[in-house]
Amino acid sequence: MVKTRGAKPLKPLVEVDLQLLERLEDLELYEMEKAEARIGTHRSTLDASFSSLPLEVLMTIVEFVDDTRDLYNLSMTTKGFRASVTDTAIVRACIFAGSSKDKQQKRTTAILSTLMSKIEQGSIRPPSTFRFLRLLNAKRCEMGDKCFRYNLKTKLSEPLRGSELTNRRFGLALCNACLPNLTSKQSLVPYSTDDPTKSARIAHEKGSYFLHLHREQATGDTVGPYFFAIDVSRINASYKYRVEWAQAVEELVARSDKVKLLWPVLSQQLINA
Repeated sequence: MVKTRGAKPLKPLVEVDLQLLERLEDLELYEMEKAEARIGTHRSTLDASFSSLPLEVLMTIVEFVDDTRDLYNLSMTTKGFRASVTDTAIVRACIFAGSSKDKQQKRTTAILSTLMSKIEQGSIRPPSTFRFLRLLNAKRCEMGDKCFRYNLKTKLSEPLRGSELTNRRFGLALCNACLPNLTSKQSLVPYSTDDPTKSARIAHEKGSYFLHLHREQATGDTVGPYFFAIDVSRINASYKYRVEWAQAVEELVARSDKVKLLWPVLSQQLINA
């Protein structure tokens, strides 16, 4: 029988220092992070990013995009692509992409034709590049929370359906609920070549005149017609003599001369090609 009385407890052969183990683990983790950092730096020097490409290369890539929706999505990826999208590329995508039976192709062509006719008439403001892209790809009423059919549950404006998808006669993407509330058939003086109201640049369509100037909610830029239709209507009611009436309209027109036109002549040349 083994005696255990007075026996001393056995000591471990190697004493474990927990603090030392923690320091060793920290050191190992530090070395791993340094190695990963070196690998990441090495890879970044080899991988090519779109931000490092010159603008000329990005513009060449954009010219191969033949769909306005893809063009819009591409412009939202990087600042370089955003700067490389031009009106010419947009017009080319509208006209020459797809087939004659493509619904998307017909829709974008119809929107382009409507916008260009209104710009030629001087009734709406020429859209900027990305304003033009948004008009081509709009699927909801752009009035946002001011839409007359704004859904309080979903917090969304009315979806565009049918002819609303191609209706940009006032330079705005509006639903059928907003159109009658924002337009009015007032008896304004008919448009003619010598008529100063033609230069007043008030959006109109078949006797229906746009009543309210609109600012785009996304950017705050002024879009649509240059003036309220009610401005010219008040002039018609205030001045009986042609000279006074013409002078008042010319003063109204003088304000729009300060507006910088953003639409290039090349767009019209491509449409006529």
